[in-house]
Formats: sequence, C-alpha cells, structure tokens
Amino acid sequence: MKQPDLDILLQIERNTRTAYRIEGLRREDIPEYPMKALREAVTNAVMHRDWFMEGANVFVEIYTDRIEVSSPGGLPKGMKLSDLGRKSIRRNALIADLLHRITFIEKAGTGIKRMRDEAHDQGCPEPVFEENGFFTTIFYPNPEVRAQAGMRPEPSTAQVPRKYRTSQDPAGSRPRT
Repeated sequence: MKQPDLDILLQIERNTRTAYRIEGLRREDIPEYPMKALREAVTNAVMHRDWFMEGANVFVEIYTDRIEVSSPGGLPKGMKLSDLGRKSIRRNALIADLLHRITFIEKAGTGIKRMRDEAHDQGCPEPVFEENGFFTTIFYPNPEVRAQAGMRPEPSTAQVPRKYRTSQDPAGSRPRT
C-alpha cells in the first residue's frame, strides 16, 4: 500500500521554494513550508474527514502566500476549535486504527501538537485552523526562505495554476482549476 500523502508532498516540494544555510562544511536545506506538519495535516484530513458528505474531497490548495489543507465535515460533534491540541475525538475509528497499525500515525490526539511544534521548529508561523463545514489547516511560509528569495512579506492570494488532490481521491477525479 502506498503512503496516502506521498504524491501531494512531492507536489508541494515541486511548487514551493527551498532556501539554504551553510553550517560548517555542509549546506542545510530550509523548506518554505514545514513538510512534516503538512504530512500530518494531510493524514489527519483523510483520517478525520466526513466520509458521508457525498461529492466532497480532501483538498490541498497551494497559494502564493499559504497552503491550505481542507477536510469535508468540519470538526467532529462535541469538538470546538479551542479544544484542538487538548482533546481528541476519532470520527473514523476503523480508519484511525488501520493508519496506526500501518504506522502512518502514532496515537490519538497528537497531530495538532505535532503540526504546531514542527512549524515552530522550521521557523514558520503556527498553523491556523478554521471550520466552516470543512476543517481547514492553513500553513504560512518560513519568512527566512521568503527573504532569501527576495519576496515581499505582504500576502497575496493568487493560487498556483493547478490544485492538487491527495491520492485518496476517487480514480478519474480531476484537479479543480
């Protein structure tokens, strides 16, 4: 079985910047976005989505100033945005158990903290979480990478020419344009 978020992570790496820092004799790559946090967000989006929302998909949208990972269904019943990182409700226990057994996830309730910690460790702003029928995690770029690229810090909202879906989307589905 193929890791569900590998394709999308490769697409993100191809469509975002990498800066470099020289430490001693070695070059250190500095990605524009926290890749481990994005992997966690995509895995969580697939695992926690509402599978009964017909026609809805998990989306990863790459904009010029952010990346958004959206999952159909919002938060599970009984959860509020303020609970994130402190409480956990498994909407899809069977999927969560399977992902745990095949080592895609660790244990319940650690994903949000890992996303926040990884963003911090990579020099990126903390991810923002929104709910409006979908649960969306928004990642902002590492300012050091933007500075090396000579980019203005002002945000823009233009989307890259193509939106990518996770490999979990139904066969034959096409990217939105």
